[in-house]
Amino acid sequence: MEKVKVKIEWKKKRGKHICMLCGGCVASCPNQALSFNKSREDLTFDDEIIHDPSKCSGCGICVEFCPERMLKLKN
Repeated sequence: MEKVKVKIEWKKKRGKHICMLCGGCVASCPNQALSFNKSREDLTFDDEIIHDPSKCSGCGICVEFCPERMLKLKN
């Protein structure tokens, strides 16, 4: 079975949802496949969440946990 990759979309247009960098996806990942690109204390809305596909099992927990629905599972 091919691994499922997580694609993270950043929607920054006015009137659209954006990632609030709440960290829910990072905290919910059982394989630690998601991380912030720098320390949580230094984050701004120009920062991002990094996905490590080598650790991702494609379980989808992060997608379900995201309140802004910014994550999508994609083959």
